[in-house]
Amino acid sequence: MISPDAVRRVRSSSKKIAPIAVTSPETFAGDFYHRLFAIAPEVRDLFPADMSEQKMKLMSILGFAVNSLSDLDVLIPELRALGVRHVGYGVEEAHYAAVTMAMLQTLEHALGDAWTPEICQAWTELYAEVSNVMIGAASEYLEAKAARVA
Repeated sequence: MISPDAVRRVRSSSKKIAPIAVTSPETFAGDFYHRLFAIAPEVRDLFPADMSEQKMKLMSILGFAVNSLSDLDVLIPELRALGVRHVGYGVEEAHYAAVTMAMLQTLEHALGDAWTPEICQAWTELYAEVSNVMIGAASEYLEAKAARVA
């Protein structure tokens, strides 16, 4: 679970990102995907050629996750469902580390001087938890699918 201090820091720092996300979601999301594809070029084929809708989805789920940190009964089922959907897209467990790295770099760039080791740790905690939930759900789904086939 993400610590209360991390929740506070994520929420506080996300307020600095919100104006960018609202006025120019293409900029923040575009920066993220540029970094992701540089880190893990093999994932580019998992996405559509036109990334407009995908960028909006990213901003939506990021906002939802930050806003739902105090209501894990809402957040966890959504993340589990997202993890299962990602199996169908071809996402592999190793891809989650690349996503985390790209997001941390994007946040650092967006926050500038407000990016501190404590803020980095808070976002790292959040992304670790998100990844663990999604990977766990994907693994359970694949295990259940394999058991049905066997």
